[in-house]
Amino acid sequence: DRKEKAEGAKFKKFLKLRIQLPSFQFKNNITTLINHHQVVIIEGETGCGKTTQVPQFILDDKIDLLEGGKCNIICTQPRKISAIGVASRVCEERCEEIGSIVGQRAA
Repeated sequence: DRKEKAEGAKFKKFLKLRIQLPSFQFKNNITTLINHHQVVIIEGETGCGKTTQVPQFILDDKIDLLEGGKCNIICTQPRKISAIGVASRVCEERCEEIGSIVGQRAA
């Protein structure tokens, strides 16, 4: 299913946009650090992909390592509208529906 989606035009369109984000060039470094350390702090400019890309880097890495089913990624946002927007964006980029592999909850 993942490979089928990766071949789709919509996925490829978003991948072209994702590759242009500053965080994308650090994808392998980020996943390596996360796999070797309990705590990793990622700092970057607004809009560099910290919120939308890093969780996808982690998930894709775990899927590639056949550990995707064990992976839970939780991202916090200060406002409900932010949480909804981030979840929607990640779903759109992954060609998924909200609630499938990405969800959101406001407290």
